[in-house]
Amino acid sequence: MKLSLLMRKWVYSSLIPPWGRFQVELNQARIRRLLATGHCPLLVPTPPPGRGGRLEGYYHFLFDLVLPLTRLFDNFSQDQHIALRPFGVFTNRIVELFGDRVQILPEEDVSHPRQSLPLVGMNPVGVWLTHRNLQDFRQEILGRTEVVGEPPPSLVVLIERSLPETAIQQQFRDANRGGSRRSIANHHELRDRLAVTWNRSCEFRNVRLESLSFRDQVETFARAAVVIGQHGAGLANIAWMSPGGVVIELTNRPNRFTYQLLARRCGHSCHCFKVVGDHATVHADRLLAWMRDQTPLQRFLN
Repeated sequence: MKLSLLMRKWVYSSLIPPWGRFQVELNQARIRRLLATGHCPLLVPTPPPGRGGRLEGYYHFLFDLVLPLTRLFDNFSQDQHIALRPFGVFTNRIVELFGDRVQILPEEDVSHPRQSLPLVGMNPVGVWLTHRNLQDFRQEILGRTEVVGEPPPSLVVLIERSLPETAIQQQFRDANRGGSRRSIANHHELRDRLAVTWNRSCEFRNVRLESLSFRDQVETFARAAVVIGQHGAGLANIAWMSPGGVVIELTNRPNRFTYQLLARRCGHSCHCFKVVGDHATVHADRLLAWMRDQTPLQRFLN
């Protein structure tokens, strides 16, 4: 079993990502050539080779849409545009980030035929991304959300998973994922214990991401030194942390290494604390004892 897991990690870290990156570069070059002719293509977001995911999920929204669009627009003037079809709850966030450079075309709008091209996603599990790539992405998003100034990271962020709005819940249930699938049964107890665990240089903050704007999420994690959260899309926000952060992933599936990989590429250390089940009860005493054994955390603890 252990050998199989190591082999799987090796395949995903050594073979698939370089091929995925090659496909991304070919795809972006093709789109840029079309943009250079003055066309406004209709882009169809497509996962990288061997990966899945839907843009209604925050992780895939960031890495399979926002990141490739950021790279695509990097060397083009403001008067060049692309078009997208609506893709769910995050459609408006694309408009907030890119303004009128992205046109959202209703599904029924066929009045202006456009050339359709795939936009290959950049999920870090399927595409080789360097530390520099992710830092450039971080700086771009900090700029676009107008998060200015970077004081030394001092926040300890605990992510509280809560059910999203009713309409989003239905989408999650249909896809069998997200907030309707995982939770910490004793979150409030865990929050209260963790709140008094850190030294005076740290500020503890319990966050419900569903109640924060995208800008507030970016700003919160840009100030975070330590992030604690259950396996799930909320951990994608570790991309906004300054390099050198500490990530604690509460998970019952440590072999799902999506956020371990992302943390490493961003320059953070990631530590997995195993819990039992998707709706886990986290034993605070065990977690705290385990945290004291993790060297990168020791400088933050009382």
